[in-house]
Amino acid sequence: MRKGLVYSLVLYLSCTSGLLRQTFQNLDFEDADLAPVQYGGFVPITDAIPHWTGYLGTNQVTQVLQNNSTLGDASIDIFGPDWPYGGIIQGQYTALLQCGGNPFTRDSSDLLDASLAQVGLVPVSAKSIQLEVFPWLGASFAVSFDGQAIPLSPVGSGPSYTLYGQTGV
Repeated sequence: MRKGLVYSLVLYLSCTSGLLRQTFQNLDFEDADLAPVQYGGFVPITDAIPHWTGYLGTNQVTQVLQNNSTLGDASIDIFGPDWPYGGIIQGQYTALLQCGGNPFTRDSSDLLDASLAQVGLVPVSAKSIQLEVFPWLGASFAVSFDGQAIPLSPVGSGPSYTLYGQTGV
């Protein structure tokens, strides 16, 4: 476990077979179905980040913060059109995955990572992955597919993000 407050993003993309097959959904967060609020509380993850499952450590979460964040606890947050502080990377919504103290035990010395996971079939035509990341001070993240790490490097940037992708693909 890392020491200090570090933001992490871990995407676990795995394939399944049989009746559990479903199509991989793009992680653009524009499918959010949320009422407009400037500062909000917890909302169902199924409304905020459809098609994805969230985890704090190994604990699956059913709710995320809408237009709000914690001051040191691990959390998954969704910022939308009425968020007054900017930081929306693209479109109307941006997700923040923040590691920090354990919100289940209120133990700030027990650090938990935040992650999103999806089970589905990645199209056979997919050759690479790109990820837009807001440049938080000291931020780190990891992406994996079927348990295998996918190395990503900066490949570009936008007005409020760094674009990571696979080089040499």
